[in-house]
Amino acid sequence: RIFFMGDFNFRIMLENNECREMCRPENIDTLFTHDQFWKFCAAELNGLYDPKLKEHPIKFLPTYKYDIGTSNFDTGSKQRPPAWCDRIMWVENEEPKIICKKYNAVPSICYSDHKPLFGVYEVQVYKQDKKMVQEATQMLAKSGFNSEVFARTL
Repeated sequence: RIFFMGDFNFRIMLENNECREMCRPENIDTLFTHDQFWKFCAAELNGLYDPKLKEHPIKFLPTYKYDIGTSNFDTGSKQRPPAWCDRIMWVENEEPKIICKKYNAVPSICYSDHKPLFGVYEVQVYKQDKKMVQEATQMLAKSGFNSEVFARTL
């Protein structure tokens, strides 16, 4: 299974003021119709886009660009428009399919100009390597991953 996650730097293709005004929960579906990433996949790749690339429908406000320490969109000199730069996607090339149980942002975390996001996925594991699971768990703990903060977002 292959997952892609990170800051892909794609934008919402609207004028800055219009985009900011539309950034309300009730407008997410309409706002998403202007998402540059999926428009790029559909138009710019002229049929070369692989339909196996999947993303759970976005139902959260844009995760970029905020004034650090706040939930205010960028008020700096550049005043960048809001965007869903941060994404989690996967390649669906095998059965059984990957099932996204939850895909959301965490707007209460304000340590960056991005709001973090997370996904909870159901992926069939054919053989569990207990040593690898233990090592991964230890690595997450050492990295400062806070499972309590994560659990509160679910």
